[in-house]
Amino acid sequence: MNRKFYFIALMHVALFLLCVLNAFYHAHYAIGLLIAILWIVLSAFFYRWLKHYHKTITLNQILDKKVKAQTQKLDHLNGELQRYNKKLSNVIDGSNVGYWDWELGTDKYYVNERWLEMLKLQRSSVTNTIKDLLNRLHPIDKSHIMPKITQAIDEDVHFNVEYRLMDKNGEYVWIEASGAVIGRDKEGNALRLSGTHQDISKRKSLERIRNKNREYLNILFDNNPNIIVVSNAHEILSTNHQFFRYFPEFSSIKEFKKHYRCICDLFEFVKDSHFLHSSKANNWISEAIANPDSKVLIRYKENQYYFKVIASLVKFDGELLYIVTFTDITQQQLLQKKLEEISTIDELTAIYNRRHFNTIFKEEYAKAKEMQTSLSFVMMDLDNFKLYNDNYGHDKGDIVLQSVAKAFKASLKRSGDYVFRLGGEEFGLLFRNIDYAHSIEYANSMRHNVAQLNLEHLLNKPYDTVTLSLGLCYVDFASDEVELKDIYHYADQALYESKSNGRNVVSSWRLD
Repeated sequence: MNRKFYFIALMHVALFLLCVLNAFYHAHYAIGLLIAILWIVLSAFFYRWLKHYHKTITLNQILDKKVKAQTQKLDHLNGELQRYNKKLSNVIDGSNVGYWDWELGTDKYYVNERWLEMLKLQRSSVTNTIKDLLNRLHPIDKSHIMPKITQAIDEDVHFNVEYRLMDKNGEYVWIEASGAVIGRDKEGNALRLSGTHQDISKRKSLERIRNKNREYLNILFDNNPNIIVVSNAHEILSTNHQFFRYFPEFSSIKEFKKHYRCICDLFEFVKDSHFLHSSKANNWISEAIANPDSKVLIRYKENQYYFKVIASLVKFDGELLYIVTFTDITQQQLLQKKLEEISTIDELTAIYNRRHFNTIFKEEYAKAKEMQTSLSFVMMDLDNFKLYNDNYGHDKGDIVLQSVAKAFKASLKRSGDYVFRLGGEEFGLLFRNIDYAHSIEYANSMRHNVAQLNLEHLLNKPYDTVTLSLGLCYVDFASDEVELKDIYHYADQALYESKSNGRNVVSSWRLD
């Protein structure tokens, strides 16, 4: 308790003692007793009041401390809010974003300076009502932005819309508007909308340019005379109209993919390193990128097409895509093939000529040497053929050469075996990886098949038919090394032995 109440209590006790002493002094004992009783009652009431007062004082002190602490906290929060608002204001001003605030009940529409700058307006030229916005809004845009604002009010969601506003000079500026309801009454009715406006005219201009470019590219894409395929390396995403001119029963790439996993499923194998084929389906695009001279042969139903393939990797809308162009070179390829046949095929007999022999002989020699396997070369010569031409005439001689060449081709055992016309009536047989004994059998089968033709040659005694002498040179590179020119030489020597031994026989040199 404070000193004031100690003083009151002391005065109370002193007054009591004075009254009692005065009563007893004058011998008024009853009055003294009554005063004593009354003092006790009053003291009890006074004590209770004093206790209650003390409790009240204590509670007030506690409350004062709490109020003071809460006040300090509110002051701190208010300071933080002011700093936050200042930062927010700086962010809005620094980001070139216009701020707006719309009071729905009064139609007041507040905008900041940046909003005015976007439309080249002065503060004095606006009414600070929603009419400032609506009067400048492009007529076409009104129909699509108001439903979104209404939805934001009804469903309490954020909205984002793009529209055009007329500036001071009568030109339209593209605006991106964002906003939301920030205040409602007790019934839930929206009171205020707030948000931002941002000038997106440059972005819209770039979008128009990009859309025009895309439209132009689509025109080029669809009208390109070549097949153009867009792929993500896993599947075809799209293709142009030219694609369906080669595959007319499909009306869309979706239908095509129901039958084929990949266009590479139609690639035919061609024994040429420049040609892509289906066995390389997983990486054919990568190989096409690596090799600018890539080609494919596509066989589809009754047709076959040759294409030059050019592939490139591009980034489109953030995605890596492969653009593959198929240029039809069917006519050029067939012409080239014809020219190659002319340059490698003997015109009279339709088998490989001496020029092609010189190329293939070197290649097969190199392969046999690298793989450490055998190589067999057989020189074949029609017996007494000069006498045949002299007696029967060159025209019939040509017919004999054609018949013999046809028999040679029919006698080839494997696709990798070759027969050549080396000149005049001289032929060559070349094959790899057949042992010596079977090489002799192979040569004898050629001799036997020519004899089976039973072509009359009365000057070829004692056989009276066209016969064949052969000289074989067999080399096993697993155990011997020999030069290319020596193989030809030993085969020629073996042929000479066959001629010396009565013709129509096989002689051989074995190098192993």
